This record gives sequence, C-alpha cells and structure tokens, in this order.
Amino acid sequence: RGDVPRLLAACDLIVSSSAYGEGFSNALAEGMAAGLPAVATNVGDAARIVGESGRIVPPRNAKALAEAIRELAFEPLNIRVRRRSHARTLIKKQFSVAENVIAFEKIYDSLV
Repeated sequence: RGDVPRLLAACDLIVSSSAYGEGFSNALAEGMAAGLPAVATNVGDAARIVGESGRIVPPRNAKALAEAIRELAFEPLNIRVRRRSHARTLIKKQFSVAENVIAFEKIYDSLV
C-alpha cells in the first residue's frame, strides 16, 4: 500500500499478536517509527524491537494482550506523549539504515 503513513497517523497503537516465531517484525518497527506505542507478543524479535516503549505479553494469551492494549490506550496524555517519542527514538537509534550500516561495518572490520 502506498498510504501506510496516513493509516499509521490515524492509529493510537501498533499491535503484533503473532503466536508463532517470526523474525524481525517490519510492521511493528514501522508503527513505532511513526510514533506508535507497541503491544506485542513475545515471539521473534518483538521484545528487542519494543524495548521499554510498550508492552510485551506471552503469545496465545488473549487476556494479557487485551490488558496491555487497555493499559496503553488509557494512559495519561503526558505518559503517552513520552512513550510515543521513545518509540520513535528507539527505532531510529537501533534500527535505522544508518545504524545498520555502522553495525555491518564493525562486523566486517572485525573479520579483517
């Protein structure tokens, strides 16, 4: 889709409810890069991606997922604003193309 930024701008949260081991969730990272707090199940790299910017819950636990969504949806505005900023900053610092280039350069340098 070409209108994903517009769709993400209309959202309050990004939720990844995967039950099986996926790797790096691009959807989760894209939502966070758009400033959305995240709720995700603890599969694949979700915990590493979300960090302290959202909530991680056990997979296949609908009650925990619903509670985490409710918690973030009803946070006070000042906390929500900080969480949104933290989500965006976390993705930029850890997963931007520039940071990935630096990480790969370090790996290649260590092999020489």
